[in-house]
Amino acid sequence: MREVPGRAGLGTGGPWTPLRRDLAGPVEEPAPRIEVVGPEQAHRYAAAHRAAFDGSAFTGERWQAMAAGAPFADARSLLGYEERGERWRR
Repeated sequence: MREVPGRAGLGTGGPWTPLRRDLAGPVEEPAPRIEVVGPEQAHRYAAAHRAAFDGSAFTGERWQAMAAGAPFADARSLLGYEERGERWRR
């Protein structure tokens, strides 16, 4: 495994981490819980977007306009919910 990065031109001790996962058994559900955003969650998506990008003026109404456009026809917006005790943080 350690020889592969060297063959690709990457030196050792760099900021990369080789990751492996045994898929012989079942894979547990991922955390956080992920949901596809629809019109009723547009305000939550916009709030997450504003929290992630300083100065963002993104709103639920802007999400609605974006989602109504032809380029969005095959796209999806996703929201992740992190579990905190018995409640989900949005």
